[in-house]
Amino acid sequence: MGLGTRRAPYATFPVLEARASVWYVRMRMARNARKKSLGAETRSLWCALLEGGEDAPDVRIHALVWPCALAALYLWSGGQRPDESLARTLLPRGSACLDALRGAWRVPTLAVCVERLASAIVARGEETSLHGLFEGLVRELEPDGRRARGQWFTPAPLARYMVDALDALLRDVFKLPAGFADESTWSEVCERLGCALPEGVSGGARFVRVLDPSMGTGVFLEALLERARPQLSGWEIDPAAHAVAELALTGALRRRGNSVKDVADIGVRCRDALAAPSTIARGEVTTVVLGNPPYSYRTGNPSPEAVSLIEGLTGREILDSR
Repeated sequence: MGLGTRRAPYATFPVLEARASVWYVRMRMARNARKKSLGAETRSLWCALLEGGEDAPDVRIHALVWPCALAALYLWSGGQRPDESLARTLLPRGSACLDALRGAWRVPTLAVCVERLASAIVARGEETSLHGLFEGLVRELEPDGRRARGQWFTPAPLARYMVDALDALLRDVFKLPAGFADESTWSEVCERLGCALPEGVSGGARFVRVLDPSMGTGVFLEALLERARPQLSGWEIDPAAHAVAELALTGALRRRGNSVKDVADIGVRCRDALAAPSTIARGEVTTVVLGNPPYSYRTGNPSPEAVSLIEGLTGREILDSR
């Protein structure tokens, strides 16, 4: 009897472990069901757009952007069900997402799809991440297109690590006490470092200016805005990814207490980083370039300037030329 009494407490551990395993399996099954529900509704939206005779580029943008826009509205509003009124209230003017959603609720076929998407978003709850949501939709709806564009998305923790490393570099090497948040001018930095002001650069311009030439959904710039708000620019050739980046950066600014009335205030553009240099705005001297460029040995840009950058070069030739 005494031995049995001593063993009784230990005998409960396998039971607790089994209950925990059952709970974990049920949680995973529920989460997977929510993901499948959203994927199924997005596929239904895709089919409805195709049946409606929409152009292929618009179909892709709508099917990938609408779920992300609805998810952003759900998160920004504190859990309210996304609708047209909420979109017009919270999305900034000029937003690609607002343009994509405009009028959707007034087309019966599309309105049904959008409402189903909204229900799937609400079911996901706080698990929703714009970057993860977009990546999952791209992987599910167009895996071949993702590989052709070289879209391999960077995890947010890695982006934050790189931003932290660059911030330390600005402090240690360029003597900027506030790192990315430092407001020193070019003249002040050059005087501090004992070097001449570069030709064509305004001495009164702020030294720290950041560019992500292939920002994707803006994970690096979002990590940057969590730390500071320097002058920044973001470029992305994919209209769908660019629209989601607008959402991600708008959300980051809102968390900092900044009101975003116009998308132009964010500083991101839908453009090709391999375009001719003459198309880049003059006077935008970039001091920090960060990001994760697309991994592809081909470019969809047929311009001579873009082709000449990669045509005929192997990895060994690139290394030998340095």
